[in-house]
Amino acid sequence: MSFDKIKIISTRLKYGVSPSPADEVEQHVTIWSNGEVKISRYVFGDIRSGYVKAWSDTFYITKPDVENIFEHISMYFAENDEKKKKKDNPGCWEMTVTMEDGMRKKIRGHLCHDEYEAGDIELSRLIRETLARPYPLWLFNGRLEEGRGRYVLRVETKDGSRLYVTDDESIREGDTVLLPAGIDGQKMEGTVTARKPYQESEASKVLYSLSTISGRIERLQEEA
Repeated sequence: MSFDKIKIISTRLKYGVSPSPADEVEQHVTIWSNGEVKISRYVFGDIRSGYVKAWSDTFYITKPDVENIFEHISMYFAENDEKKKKKDNPGCWEMTVTMEDGMRKKIRGHLCHDEYEAGDIELSRLIRETLARPYPLWLFNGRLEEGRGRYVLRVETKDGSRLYVTDDESIREGDTVLLPAGIDGQKMEGTVTARKPYQESEASKVLYSLSTISGRIERLQEEA
């Protein structure tokens, strides 16, 4: 029986750490057999009302690309079906596969592991490279960095100093930039005071990521 769609829910929370309302805590990636892909990103929001969908992206990939992803997902299911019995933890993923006849299967695991492979193909890398999004996808291992050139910017604003991640190599120290400042599309101006290569170990310190849920960092051009 062939797949109709797969849905991957990745959640990043930490014991003892209370997220702020604008912190991204969950991603949903759904891929249909016709090539449609929908990605939704959720922020913590109000603890009383639950997570808030703050950003979504819908696009299409080719049929061969879909078949390649589904084939490797099927291989993984065949080899690792017992993992669905694992309990959730603060960093976890859950994948639901829907068959053409409507039957569903679920499997889950932990974001801290890298051994989610089918054959010699690492599943997170396969999906990231196929979907080719300019923003980080957590998928099965929760990695924010996948070999692209990204930089941490320290930006001074009227509200103080903030850290952002960008892949825009044109932004330099001293530049004035327009920054995403909340989940409702608000923006503010700031001045870049430092720039250095992004390290995944700094992920917990960065307030806003590349192509964040509230918009990209924009460099303001100087008027002639």
